[in-house]
Amino acid sequence: MLIDIHAHAAGDYGTVDSIKNMAKRYQIDKIVLCTSPKNIHDLQKPPSMPFTQKPDSIFMMNRMNRLAYNHFFKDNGDGNQFVFDLKNRLPERVIQFLWVNPLDTRYMDHLETSIHTYHSPRESNSTKLGIPSK
Repeated sequence: MLIDIHAHAAGDYGTVDSIKNMAKRYQIDKIVLCTSPKNIHDLQKPPSMPFTQKPDSIFMMNRMNRLAYNHFFKDNGDGNQFVFDLKNRLPERVIQFLWVNPLDTRYMDHLETSIHTYHSPRESNSTKLGIPSK
């Protein structure tokens, strides 16, 4: 079984048809899908940045990303809802990964709400991964 464990609901994974196409092209059985930044569905690939892999440059890149995220990206609603809708349309293919903003002081409350809102109690984790129950 081939599982793509890190995909964002944008670009090649932004629609039901594009998810089906990617799964078919690369013979992917399951896709762990999370939201795109601020639920931007037409997000393109990020530009290549000429930073080295030194801790100082990674720290600076993270600071720049946070600034851009907070001030230059428009928030397009609840990305968890968007991924939930894709999961419901492709339940045999999509495993939903929930996202909360760790910078939000109430993120634990939001995480609990998201778990209750987007978790299907009928499915166990082993069922989602296609593992037969004992």
